[in-house]
Amino acid sequence: MLYNGGMARFQQTGAIAAIVIANVLVIVNLLFAIYTAATTAASRPSATPSGPLRTATAAPSASAQPALVFTPTPRLTPTLSATNTPTPTGTPTGVTYPFNYTVKSGDTISGLADRFKVSAKKILEANNLADANFLRIGQILIIPSPGD
Repeated sequence: MLYNGGMARFQQTGAIAAIVIANVLVIVNLLFAIYTAATTAASRPSATPSGPLRTATAAPSASAQPALVFTPTPRLTPTLSATNTPTPTGTPTGVTYPFNYTVKSGDTISGLADRFKVSAKKILEANNLADANFLRIGQILIIPSPGD
């Protein structure tokens, strides 16, 4: 009994696979037919009338099929434009040393030293700080002149 049930499932799976494969083949054939029609229509020479032009008097037949028309899509070509050049980050302009700085979240003595081009040792000495790891948000620090 168990063996027959397994065989029935195998046959159902095989039938489903056959249906899927048949559908894939139909889609591939349809795509090939569309491609072939498009390429042969595009490669045909256009008819040019010889002699005087005449107007058609007969109505178009109902069995006439519309021709496939492919219109090429223009592609955008990137153009180079001027980019903003970053200004060098040196000593802040318009700053008169020494000046007071209010500590913000994420500030460190070494970060402030790099930012204002002053040694960390000078900042510690100017503020009578023994440990560079103890800063408070809102604390006022004196930033000495880089040349002092």
